[in-house]
Amino acid sequence: NLIREKLIKDLTKLLTDPTTASVLVTEKSLKLLESLASTKEGRSEICGGDGECLKTVVKKLMKVSTAATEHAVTVFWSVSYLFKEEKALEA
Repeated sequence: NLIREKLIKDLTKLLTDPTTASVLVTEKSLKLLESLASTKEGRSEICGGDGECLKTVVKKLMKVSTAATEHAVTVFWSVSYLFKEEKALEA
C-alpha cells in the first residue's frame, strides 16, 4: 500500500528539500526506505525513474548521523548487492 501511494517519491522529496531535511526527518525517511527496500516493488521504485531516490540515498550516506548512515547503507546494499537490481547498478 505504501508503494502504491507513491511514498518513495515523497520520501525522496523530503530528503532533498533543505527546509525539511533535519537529522530526525532524514533518519526516519531512510528507515522507511530501508523497510521498503525489502520488497521487490519497493526496490523497483527506489531504482525507478532516473534513479533520483538512490542518488539521494548515496548523497546522505556519510553526512547526517550514524543511524542515517546505517539505514542508507542497508538500502544501497539491498538494491545493488543483495537483490542485484539492474536499475540500481545503472543508476
